[in-house]
Amino acid sequence: MDELLIQRAFLLAIILSGVPLAIAAVIGVVVSVFQAATQVQEPSLVFIPKVVVVAALLFLLGGQGFSEVIRLFQEVLTLVESTV
Repeated sequence: MDELLIQRAFLLAIILSGVPLAIAAVIGVVVSVFQAATQVQEPSLVFIPKVVVVAALLFLLGGQGFSEVIRLFQEVLTLVESTV
């Protein structure tokens, strides 16, 4: 039971942090290709789309991720309560 709970916690952490990082990396590559094609070398051109897309992603999917964290925390508290 404990190993399964730890495995779920690590998987949840990877999913909650990995998805925004992967999306930011994809946006960075797309903007970099656009910059190379148009020869526009503006540093803020890479930063602004990443921030907007990651913020929108966290706004849309943050509630579901937060509810998963709460559910996992409740299971941990139940496990601690049963061992005491």
